Parts: sequence; C-alpha cells; structure tokens
Amino acid sequence: VFCMHFLTSVSDVVCIICTAPLFIFGTRGYCVQKGCLGPMLTLVFAMCMVDLSAFGAYLLVATPRPLAPGSRSIVDVMEAVLGVWEWALLASVSLQLALCVSCWRVYRELRMAGLYAPDRPADVATWKTTEISVMEIMCEAEDIEYLQAFELKCEGGAAEQYNVSLPLLSEA
Repeated sequence: VFCMHFLTSVSDVVCIICTAPLFIFGTRGYCVQKGCLGPMLTLVFAMCMVDLSAFGAYLLVATPRPLAPGSRSIVDVMEAVLGVWEWALLASVSLQLALCVSCWRVYRELRMAGLYAPDRPADVATWKTTEISVMEIMCEAEDIEYLQAFELKCEGGAAEQYNVSLPLLSEA
C-alpha cells in the first residue's frame, strides 16, 4: 500500500517540476518557445494515468479498519473507511487531473491561435488550426496526420474487411 503512495508522490513531484516553467514564465517562456509543450503535455497525461491507476488499485486492495464495538456514528464510520492516506491519495489524483486539464487547455489555445507549432517556427503567426485532436495529448500533431492518412489509404479494402476506422477526436 505504501508503494502506491510513494508512486503517486513521485508522479506529483515530476509533474510539478515539469509544468513549473510553463506556469511560472507563461507562454513566452522557454517551454513554449523551444517546442517542449507537446512532450510536457504527454508526460503530464502519463503521470495522471499512473496516479489514477494507483488510486484504482488502492481502492481494490485497501480494506477498511474495524470499528470499535458499539460505535456506529457517521464520524466513526468515516474514520474507519477513510484515513489520512486516502485523503492524500485523493488530493494527489486531483492535482494530477487539474494539471492535465490546465496544460491541455493552454496547449489547445496556443495551437488554435497559431502561437505553438514546433515543426513550423518561421511561419508560426500565420499558421492557425481550427481543429485540435484530443489524441495530441498522447502524440504529436504530425503523428495524428499520419494516422489519418493511413485511414484514408485503408478505406478501400482493408478497413472494410476488418471493420477498422480511426475517428478524429476533436474539441470545439
């Protein structure tokens, strides 16, 4: 059980250290200017998944402490079911989710405004995107374009035969 708490603590420290340049220096900072925002978003998402997995595993493994004989008040029941470690784990998961959502929103807005495009540094201000795929959390935009091009090539035969499709997940 303490291994799960250690794992979530390490993931919290890693995420705070990795996202600090973005949230301290803003969009003019080194993280955005050098094109590190996409990999940072992927790292934060991975650490969020680690935290959620540890939380789910803890809920499956942890057993509530026994109640004292004769005590049935709601406070005693809550103390038996939820301890300090459970609240710390819940706070860790909440921190990870907040960081992941915040980084995604910053990334999406910068990409839609044309201010973040690591593959096109010369014409960043003129290149704007109207549709950002949620899959960009896990991989770069060029990889998404490659997957979509692969889907278009497969539509003739293999996609129908194996009932395969790669939908574009987007947020407006």
